[in-house]
Amino acid sequence: MDTSNRPPFWLSLGLAGACVLALADWPYGYYQLLRLTVTGYAAWIAWQAFEQNRTLWAWTFGFLAILYNPFIKIALDRDTWAFVNLATAAIIAAEFWGLRQLAGSERTDS
Repeated sequence: MDTSNRPPFWLSLGLAGACVLALADWPYGYYQLLRLTVTGYAAWIAWQAFEQNRTLWAWTFGFLAILYNPFIKIALDRDTWAFVNLATAAIIAAEFWGLRQLAGSERTDS
């Protein structure tokens, strides 16, 4: 699997952390920035997953890109967004570590 187009370590884990930090009470600008960055990140991962025929990840991150998009906002209450933010952090971390494990096992198998 080609990992050259994957996001860097700091971006994946930083964005997962930003989703967890969104549980606190921040100025509205924080949530706007979070929407924009999650949308870009999710669209990037969805595209890469689509290119690699990783259908489940492509659909999952495509859904997140639509859910977080800052242009046509999906209005959810604060408790629902808290759940969505935690789930998003878990999904980003799972995809990141799953990809790294897969890439590491491919290097040792060859």
